[in-house]
Amino acid sequence: RNHDLCLKARDIVAAALGVAPGCPDSMTGSMASIPLPALHPDSEAAGADADGIMDLFHRHHRIETWLFPWPSAGGRLLRAR
Repeated sequence: RNHDLCLKARDIVAAALGVAPGCPDSMTGSMASIPLPALHPDSEAAGADADGIMDLFHRHHRIETWLFPWPSAGGRLLRAR
């Protein structure tokens, strides 16, 4: 059940961000990694560090998550579980 919920959450977030899932379903357990796209220069998060972006997630959407440095366009990885 957790695996199925994790895949659904990953797919919803990835689609909303316009990015591909970090790995195939078969390699995902109960936590998924989603590479973040580059921030738009006019976005509220532009120039913010990981803590600032996490604060924005919480303030605007009541989402608590961790962001990790990652070699992707946005330079960060979001974890969903």
